[in-house]
Amino acid sequence: MRATGPAGWCSISSPGRTRRKGGRLPIRCSATRLEPNSSTALAAFVPTEARRIVIANPGSYVFPSLEIDAPFGLGKVYSGTQGEAALRRYLEQPLTIYLGQGDIRDDERNDYPEALAQGASRFQRGVNVFNAAKTLAQMRGWPFNWRLVELPGVGHDARKMLAAPQAAEALSP
Repeated sequence: MRATGPAGWCSISSPGRTRRKGGRLPIRCSATRLEPNSSTALAAFVPTEARRIVIANPGSYVFPSLEIDAPFGLGKVYSGTQGEAALRRYLEQPLTIYLGQGDIRDDERNDYPEALAQGASRFQRGVNVFNAAKTLAQMRGWPFNWRLVELPGVGHDARKMLAAPQAAEALSP
C-alpha cells in the first residue's frame, strides 16, 4: 500500500496476510515539504514502536527543548513532568539524522527566524539538533538512541543520498 500526497509517502510492507512477529506490519514513512519536517514531528510528538526513523536533510527540526514553542520545539505542548517525559521519549526514539555535508546553500524556503535559529543551512541545523539532543540526554542521564550519518560531497540530492553506501547505515535498525 502506498499513500501519496503533496507532503510525502507511506508504505506498508507485506499488507494483508503476512504479518511480522507480534502481529505488526513494518511501515516506512517519508515526508517532505512540511516545516518542521513531519518525520521529525512524528518522532517528537507521537509514541511509536518504529525500529528506525530516518530524517534526511529537512529544512528544520523539532528542537529538543521545552523553551522553544511548537512546532520548532516542544514548548506550549508539554510542561512540567509531562514535558520532561516527552523530551525523554523523543531522545529515546530510534532516530537517524542523515545529512549531505554539501547541503549548505542558502534556501529561501527555510529563511524564517525559527529555522535560522537552528543553523544557517540544512546541514548545520541537523548537526546542531543532534548535538543539542545528545548533550541533553547526557546531562539528564537518559538513553539516547539517535544516530548522525553524514555523506561527504553531496548536497540536497535525495537520489545520491539513497544510492550512497551510507544509506544502509542510516536505514538499518
